[in-house]
Amino acid sequence: MLIKLYESATPTVPDAQSAFSISTAGWYCQRYDCAVHFGLTHIASVYKVFRDGTLVRMGNGSFNHVYGFSIDEDLPISIGSSVAPLLNDPVGMKYDPAKFASLSYTGTIGAGHTRPLVYNGYYYIGAGTANVTKRNLATGALVETIVTTGVISPFAVDRLDITLDGILVAIDADNGTHGVVRFYDLTTGLNLYTSAFARSRAVYVDRVHKNIWSVRLSDSIMEVYSFDVAPYVFSPFTMGSNRSRYRQDDLSGTLLGAQGEPVRFWPVGWRLTQPNQGGGFVGDLEVGVGALGSNGSLGSSAEGHVEHDYTETDEGGATENLYCGPGSVDYVGQSATIEAWTGY
Repeated sequence: MLIKLYESATPTVPDAQSAFSISTAGWYCQRYDCAVHFGLTHIASVYKVFRDGTLVRMGNGSFNHVYGFSIDEDLPISIGSSVAPLLNDPVGMKYDPAKFASLSYTGTIGAGHTRPLVYNGYYYIGAGTANVTKRNLATGALVETIVTTGVISPFAVDRLDITLDGILVAIDADNGTHGVVRFYDLTTGLNLYTSAFARSRAVYVDRVHKNIWSVRLSDSIMEVYSFDVAPYVFSPFTMGSNRSRYRQDDLSGTLLGAQGEPVRFWPVGWRLTQPNQGGGFVGDLEVGVGALGSNGSLGSSAEGHVEHDYTETDEGGATENLYCGPGSVDYVGQSATIEAWTGY
């Protein structure tokens, strides 16, 4: 699960004609540090939506078929019944036909071009799939089809955004159990990770601060999530086999979120507890996992050491350390525990 940073004290509820759902549209707008909420066919109301759940009605208008958003210019893409999409710069997010300006995209607009984005190209969602299509803005030619993958299913893209550093964020607002988000690096072409949040009525990606704003499905409370995964469990640790006095043993493990996703670039603390005289894990070193406790201080009789007191997980959630000290033969009749811990 993603780390939840904040939730509003009261529900975020627009008027009935603009009720939030995945069939409506909305994107984060950097100019106003808000999300702008539209319908897809006829807008009775246009709202600014803020991270604290506040709604500000910007006017009643007739944005015909506002399908998407230009990240390059923070402008809505208005398609209407024309073949080529148009950019519209509404003054204060209010309908202003004098501001229409044609995109240079000349490809055919089809029913599958749902919630497109302009980001050095024309991106849109493959209806009902995990696919994202990119086309050339000048010619409409297919550039690539991106297939986002991850461990949480089912998954179909409801919202699409791209951060300023080229991370594609594809979101399924409600797969029946969770809201699901998948991160894809447009530069390297790698699926980074998949995570989850509470089922959502409407969701927006704050691409500047790397947050996800979600109007919770159950009660319309606004929740703000970090892109970071909340630590939940360490995978079983492994240890090398150099278990003789004062040779180094490799220690490694992976920090995971509640959905089995990697917790990337996260600090991990380590410590070696003192031997248990006269009992414990006989003939070997026990690699354990736990949190620091008030009665877990190191004693002077705890021989050896771990090389690093703190390490950091890599992009796959893995972290490594080294143990140097007495080996298994030296610990017959005694035990020692190496602990890795973290929190948030």
